[in-house]
Amino acid sequence: PTFARVSAHAVDDLDGALDRIAAATEGHSGSDVHSLCKECAMRPLRRLMAKLDDDLEPRDGMEEEVAAMGAITEEDVSGALREAKP
Repeated sequence: PTFARVSAHAVDDLDGALDRIAAATEGHSGSDVHSLCKECAMRPLRRLMAKLDDDLEPRDGMEEEVAAMGAITEEDVSGALREAKP
């Protein structure tokens, strides 16, 4: 429920995405799934931090942008699943 609430606007086919996650994590412990969810949540933060690091050096004509963390995407989930070690 929490994953669905957080990422509903980021995944076109949320039910399908959740089904794929469930199938990919079959046999994982609750702790494994918890770690996977934490990794999924960290990926948008890492993207934001990388963007902010790139923007530390002001350039001529650069307008100030509002920093915002993006949503969790299916690519984030896929990447976290590749790194997951059950």
